[in-house]
Amino acid sequence: MRSRQKSILLVLLLVAQSWLVIQVQPTTSAEGEGEGAGNPLRVRSAMTEFRWQPTDGQSQPSNVSLVGEWNWSAPVIMVVNATTGIWLAEMNLAEGLYCYKFLLNGTDYIFDASNPERIYCDGMENSLARVKNHTRSTFSLELDMETGLPARILLYAGSDGSLLATGGPQLKSGYYPGLSTYDQLTEAWDLDLSVLPEGKHTFLVSGLDDDGFTAEDILIPFWLGPQQDFIWEDALIYMVMTDRFVNGNTSNDDNSSSTASTGAGWQGGDFAGVTLMIESGYFTDLGVNALWLSPFNSAAQGTEMAGDGVHEVSGYHGYWPTAPRSVDSRLGSEAELEAMVASAHQQGIRVMMDFVVNHVHEDHPYYSQNPEWFNQGCLCGSADCDWTEHRLDCLFRDYMPDLNWKNRDASEQMIADGLWWLERFDLDGARLDAVKHVDDLAVYNFASSIEQRFESGGVDYYLKGETAMGWVGHELADNLGEYATINSYMGEHGLDGQADFVLYHAVVDNVLASGNMDYQHLDFWTNRSQDQYVEGAVMNPFIGSHDTPRFISRAEDSGTQWNQWVEQDRPGNPPTEAYDKARQAIGWLLTTPGAPILYMGDESGQPGGADPDNRRMMDFNLSGHGLELLNFTSELAQLRLENVALRRGAYSTYHVSENLLVFEMTLGDDSNMVVLNRGNVEQLEIPYDEVIFGDATLFDDALAISANSVTVLRHSSVPPSLTDCVTLNLSIISTPEIYDSLTEHFPKAISVFGVHLLATSGVNDETLLHAAAVMAGYLDDDSDGIANDPAVVQAMVDANAAMVIPRTQYELDMIIEQLPESFYVKMDEGEFALQDLYEDEIHPGGRSANAFDATLEEVLHLITHVGYTTAYPDDFAEAPGSTLTIAMDEARGGHYEENDIDDCEEEEGPCALPTGGYSESSWYHYDDGTCDYSCMATEYLYWALTTHLGAQSDSGRCYWISEEWEPCTREQLAQTDPAIVSLIESSTLARSLPSGEHCPDNPGDNDIQGCVNVNATNYNQNATVDDGSCIMPEPEPEPEPEPEPEPEPEENTELDPDSKGENYFSESSSFTVIRIILLLILGLMIIHFAINKMRGGGLGEG
Repeated sequence: MRSRQKSILLVLLLVAQSWLVIQVQPTTSAEGEGEGAGNPLRVRSAMTEFRWQPTDGQSQPSNVSLVGEWNWSAPVIMVVNATTGIWLAEMNLAEGLYCYKFLLNGTDYIFDASNPERIYCDGMENSLARVKNHTRSTFSLELDMETGLPARILLYAGSDGSLLATGGPQLKSGYYPGLSTYDQLTEAWDLDLSVLPEGKHTFLVSGLDDDGFTAEDILIPFWLGPQQDFIWEDALIYMVMTDRFVNGNTSNDDNSSSTASTGAGWQGGDFAGVTLMIESGYFTDLGVNALWLSPFNSAAQGTEMAGDGVHEVSGYHGYWPTAPRSVDSRLGSEAELEAMVASAHQQGIRVMMDFVVNHVHEDHPYYSQNPEWFNQGCLCGSADCDWTEHRLDCLFRDYMPDLNWKNRDASEQMIADGLWWLERFDLDGARLDAVKHVDDLAVYNFASSIEQRFESGGVDYYLKGETAMGWVGHELADNLGEYATINSYMGEHGLDGQADFVLYHAVVDNVLASGNMDYQHLDFWTNRSQDQYVEGAVMNPFIGSHDTPRFISRAEDSGTQWNQWVEQDRPGNPPTEAYDKARQAIGWLLTTPGAPILYMGDESGQPGGADPDNRRMMDFNLSGHGLELLNFTSELAQLRLENVALRRGAYSTYHVSENLLVFEMTLGDDSNMVVLNRGNVEQLEIPYDEVIFGDATLFDDALAISANSVTVLRHSSVPPSLTDCVTLNLSIISTPEIYDSLTEHFPKAISVFGVHLLATSGVNDETLLHAAAVMAGYLDDDSDGIANDPAVVQAMVDANAAMVIPRTQYELDMIIEQLPESFYVKMDEGEFALQDLYEDEIHPGGRSANAFDATLEEVLHLITHVGYTTAYPDDFAEAPGSTLTIAMDEARGGHYEENDIDDCEEEEGPCALPTGGYSESSWYHYDDGTCDYSCMATEYLYWALTTHLGAQSDSGRCYWISEEWEPCTREQLAQTDPAIVSLIESSTLARSLPSGEHCPDNPGDNDIQGCVNVNATNYNQNATVDDGSCIMPEPEPEPEPEPEPEPEPEENTELDPDSKGENYFSESSSFTVIRIILLLILGLMIIHFAINKMRGGGLGEG
């Protein structure tokens, strides 16, 4: 369900199936083979194609077969394409669903990894092939390559020659002249969307074939105007419990006598009430651009017993469905639901349904008519029926039969119902209830069906799930299972995101509501939500929901927050302190990554205990603290809409302490800083110069932070990079010959003050430029074009120091095997000083645990190990007794040096490690057995300097490096290791972290003109811009070659295609002329046939 709105390619959406492995491919017959008049340009194939290829690292099997439900006992032999390595098979299958697998080497049955859909046959899980009726005509869509919008609709005839008699694209929102024009020559409709107003539109492309059967239709939803650029990271999702929101139409109220306990019956909220609030501007003012409504399907009549066995509750919430495709009249009519959705779309608000996929109510016809569709399990939470262990078969209540998604009829019917709701009411996404309790295939099959049906026009339909997991301990390892379960339903063809339950329990329970834990805990687990979920997931942080006690009442912590019923002491109006916590929570919610969910009423601090008390009728009569909190929420949410970095940026920690969290949200060159302070007045140095939210005050480079406050800052103009972009002329040149045999393998290079970075031909130029810019940032951190310390640079130049950059370690290993022995002799004699850096570990701008830019480490190693140790041995020598190693010995808890350097190289013996392990007092405890004392010093200086410059401060990064290095912020380093900080600050080492950015088109004022070619006789190592003055040495004269004897004539008279002989030239030229003439004749014949075979009528503008 990934967004394709940014596509710049002309997309041809193939007909029939979406998954290549099981597509019915269209074929072209326009070239003609003697068919009668009316031959269509495009005809659907009758064949279903299956493909398999090895995954990365998997060897090719000797044979591959296809086995399937059509005939399990007769494997179909697949044929491999020797060029692509792809195995292919085609089958002529009738319309329907088929189980299938691939059979490798006659023994291994495997799923089709490229097809996410699954199905069960005889209790065994298989890949699912959906084969459609290829005899029907159909359509496909082309998108405009620049706008990503629908541009052209292509027509396909059925495989049996069935032709479309009437039909075409129809816009659901009405008729607009000139919108679509049918071209008989191309058999396609050209679309002109400029005649449409902004907003959401949908084409239904359908028709009747000439034999009277219905063509296979396609649906094309799309947005025009500003909403076209929307992605779901932009969303602020507002959860509405419809019956408890606003009563806009009293005529549909449930006036029947009810035995439901107070607070557990129907209270009159409806679609008309939601529409009133949309049109009043409430949601727009609140910064809400997506609504999630509780289920609006027909719900159970009467009441059922609550879990306590005492109180009766009604089905006002919608989670007890009793009909598959009807709207509950107590919420309104179908027309009122349509009007509500249309009104939302006019305001640029998307609407999501809540789809119940785990169960139905016992009064549902599916249960009475198809009892085999349901599991016969235990009652969730009862003895020997754990909610997690029996999550796929237990019943929530005995009146809520549990659907068995392994039953293909049940699965397909539920998917069809979900698609019906989305299409019938023009919805934009869905929340899948209780996902944790259904099989994975429920999600992947449903998501795949939505992708095929609704996303051809480039619109992303958002699917979010509810996988209620927990937070089970302070260590990440304790929670890996929780993350894994949530992840199992998400991915490229699964859910787009889920409610972030781990984050909720980690920080809302323990920090924001209770205050039991500090902001370091808040920061750590916020970071984990950035690196523990599948790539691309748009998670949903939240501070409250319809299933939990109200946040404001939890923050008050009066002891009543878990009470449910009217006869209990329920939460009332909270005190000021609770509203302070609410502002911190909402400040966090609206500025961290994801698509946050705001449960109705939390924006103003509505109180409530546990379900159903957390679902009191919405109160809009606000004053005092409640009104202030609403205004606070609205202003911050509007700020989120106005600042793209707050919506789409990456989270990184700037500073964190017990009660103060400062983080940045960064998107490219755009960034915001967020300051959450739940404590007293604070003061902090920051690199931002404009407060755009909150009452903090800036003076000089410091921010005076108010107590109990939320502050957002930005740069008043586009900020420079951390060290500005490098103004040196970092031109890519050929590798100088001084690097001997390396020139063959590393043919391109960049010179930074005469220090070279060498790269293999496969390394991207931008990668090489980035590495060079990092080096320039370290050596010239004020970016004035002059090295900070010429002595350091000179030491590196004298040593022929260089970075070598292959694509991967494997590529470097292959190069090492090919280098001659003479090269290693020169290395041993000190002619070169080399440091490797692999392209696949370079992540420009990366500071997080799982995407750290290794350039910052490896380039610095070369600079300090060669440059600083040579220029300043008293301070930086990597031998015992220097200022650096004295500080290191303290950091390691003692002096540990190898007895024999060979111990390290052979990975034997103690090397430079303490025999009994590092002491608890040490904060630098690198334990690589191949790292000698000098290596330990190189690594130590890297950790210290980059920590001092702020590169290690991401809390996730702190966690991952803690086994080797403990202080990860500038403040921690100053407290822990003052000796190394003193050395750094008294030296010429960089004062700011290199950004790795390069501005070659904007040279600095301090550029030094000269020859930068190291092979020239007048090479200037200090030059930063080549002035064209290079003088190259005269080449050595080559010896005259010995004359070669003339070859004996060969008997073979076959022409060599590479020869330049006269005979070859004349015959080739004659053959070319003949081919051109034949092609022209053939072209004229095709045009003649095409004109005679045009079909007209019935296919005009829709």
